[in-house]
Amino acid sequence: MEGVFGIDVRIMRFPHGYEGLSWADDNSRLMVVGTSDIPARQRFTIAHELGQLLAGDDQGLHLDPDLTDTTHKKKPSEIKANAFATRFLLPQELLEEKARHITWSDHSFASLACDLWVSPVNLAWRLYNLGLIDRQQCDAFVRMRSLDAAVLTNRLDSYWEWLTTAGQPRLPVPLLRTSFQAYRDGKTTLRPLANLLGTQTTTVRAALDGTREESPISS
Repeated sequence: MEGVFGIDVRIMRFPHGYEGLSWADDNSRLMVVGTSDIPARQRFTIAHELGQLLAGDDQGLHLDPDLTDTTHKKKPSEIKANAFATRFLLPQELLEEKARHITWSDHSFASLACDLWVSPVNLAWRLYNLGLIDRQQCDAFVRMRSLDAAVLTNRLDSYWEWLTTAGQPRLPVPLLRTSFQAYRDGKTTLRPLANLLGTQTTTVRAALDGTREESPISS
């Protein structure tokens, strides 16, 4: 998101009731997504926010509470963003190519879900809507969870790593870099950088001023 689209990405712990928000103006674009214990859902939220920002329907702040909320997801902008996220994470051409070489079974379906880092339920419905599996197969596959898929394909290590990462806050790297450079160029004080890091200016100044670091391996 940051490298390709130039969008700052912040992961943080939200109060209950919000999954993501996006901000756009003439100078910057930002998405803020909540930490999650459902990694595939967090990844869909990131794709959803990307859709909101790329659509450019309006500028300013856009809030997304629970993306599965019935009223919220019926809004035209939400329908468009959800459609974008589905196609972004599960491109039709890719799935059609994969399907040509797959004999569908619990294992092959689980393997594809793990390869694409998506929830089995989203993958099942996408395959069904594209006519790549029938309704009976869809009904069977939607009962599978991401954890089930990881166990079935012997990828528990990757799943636990994904789960751990999804639960951790993350600072927007380009914004950190820009704030630091602005301070070095004398265009701002340390306050914006310290606020971004969530710490005191004295702590940041100590790091920047070269506080002595003792080596534990020195003789």
